[in-house]
Amino acid sequence: MADTPATRYSSSQAQLLGMATAAQRGLDLDDPADFYYRQGTRDAYAYAAALLVTGRPGDATRAAADRVTHLLGEGITDLGVLVQATAITARPPTGVDWVGKVSFDRLTRNHPGVDHDLGYQWGARRDIRISHRLTQDATVGLLYAYDRTWDEYAILDPAAHVETVARTFHAALDTDPHLPVAEFVKLLRQHPPTVTAQPDPPAVQL
Repeated sequence: MADTPATRYSSSQAQLLGMATAAQRGLDLDDPADFYYRQGTRDAYAYAAALLVTGRPGDATRAAADRVTHLLGEGITDLGVLVQATAITARPPTGVDWVGKVSFDRLTRNHPGVDHDLGYQWGARRDIRISHRLTQDATVGLLYAYDRTWDEYAILDPAAHVETVARTFHAALDTDPHLPVAEFVKLLRQHPPTVTAQPDPPAVQL
């Protein structure tokens, strides 16, 4: 059997993540007291599962636990994915600048429009969404990526042309339907929009 995160977890971690998942499923917004109790229970189990991996309390453990609760909030309950989230203690170098939601909202406050999604399964973990934000009838707009595991955003191009994005999207799918974001950006640079030659102005009759 292939060695995957789902086959490497300890029974204790599996039990803790299972209890965190059960608590998440039991959240009931119609009962605030019960909701916050179960939310606290979920967070405690997620933290304990992360602590088994990191070995000590602190920021790394909290970050790992937060990734678990975020995934659960997104409806992701696959044990292998949750185990992998606890095992990540630092984001590996990607060649792409990632920021949190507050910073992303600040950086993109002058980029209105509607997000046109280009898939939700990019990257090795298949957890990255790439979107092109466009106003009505616009030909250029904000192209960005969102990492569900880390709850972070990356601006890939603040003014990406629709033709460039379309050509890059199809080239990426042909290369790898789960292409890393950094490789997607490389393809983006290789597909500038086609420039239509303008006719020469008519000669002026003297």
